[in-house]
Amino acid sequence: MNIGVDAHILGKGKGGAERYVAELCHRLPRLAPEDSFYFFINKAYKPLDQPANVCWIRLTISDPLIQRSLILPLLISKFKLDLIHTQRIAPLWSRCPVIVSIHDILPLTEPNDYVGLRHMLIRALTGWTSKRARSLLTVSNTVKQEMEENLPSAKGKIKAVYNGVDHAFFSQGKVENRPIEDEYLLYTGAIEPRKNLEILIEAYSEVCSQITRKLTLILAGMTRDQAYAAKLSSLAEKCHQNGRIIFTGFLTEEQYLQYLQSASIFLAPSRGEGFDLPPLEAMACQVPVICSDIPVHRELFNSAALFFLTDSAPDLAKKILTLYKDKELHAKLQRQGTSCAARFSWEQTACQVSRIYRENGAASPAL
Repeated sequence: MNIGVDAHILGKGKGGAERYVAELCHRLPRLAPEDSFYFFINKAYKPLDQPANVCWIRLTISDPLIQRSLILPLLISKFKLDLIHTQRIAPLWSRCPVIVSIHDILPLTEPNDYVGLRHMLIRALTGWTSKRARSLLTVSNTVKQEMEENLPSAKGKIKAVYNGVDHAFFSQGKVENRPIEDEYLLYTGAIEPRKNLEILIEAYSEVCSQITRKLTLILAGMTRDQAYAAKLSSLAEKCHQNGRIIFTGFLTEEQYLQYLQSASIFLAPSRGEGFDLPPLEAMACQVPVICSDIPVHRELFNSAALFFLTDSAPDLAKKILTLYKDKELHAKLQRQGTSCAARFSWEQTACQVSRIYRENGAASPAL
């Protein structure tokens, strides 16, 4: 088969969605050497892998909505594709079956966090995509259920395929040099409202008032909402912890591993996620996790993490203090977290996606 994959997100630092696409692009061609893969990438991305059955196609227009709605249909015809796999939005038309990955439907379920014309378009196109696509992939059963409830036309098309963990990378020996000398709590991910970081800062302030040892809070990740980032900085100053809260900005893979390996506790306070990969990667590094009590965290982590009431800074502070002081609980969560992370692998993800390609590919009539 000739298989096209929308990989425009590569190199943009977009977190779990980019990791998902990167892992598929790395693994799928090796799983199906008899197929030809066409990976459609943005102008700035420089691919590292060059398998014989892969062709990297640069998209001349940078806007993702225009890419997926207008440019991909032309490329589908040009390269005579038997299957196209896109992210979130289906092409406006296609001569071949369409598979779409939708990592979450937060723009539909949490519209107050996704305002403006662009998100209005995404909401409308997500509904249209659920009708248009041959198969819809998502990353958890939680999101699958949300899609079935909010997108009636998606029923019967949705397959939950979990994200994975790169165990060879995250289980390697300790990297040299701690990023800072202090003990620290760590959050990694985007700096945006749904990540609930104000609750984290308030809880951290309460924790610092009850311990004598120096404990730093590190918030690592790309800022997607400048106004929200400014609000967090003001809150940190108001809580009198500004000098002990570090905003690192975007981390390279090597920096990310370094911060994970040396963290005392990993914090995942988000109000909404499709999957939430960083807590699993922290578990793979034997770092205990405290996370918000939302359905997808319960689905993925079960007894391998501590859960706090999502909108309660006092409850989060209580959980941090408990884990910080209880060494037996700390060691127990390390063991259970390692076992939890071991259940997820990118090879397994890629194998499932490859099977879905076979089920929906050339043997199926074109759309």
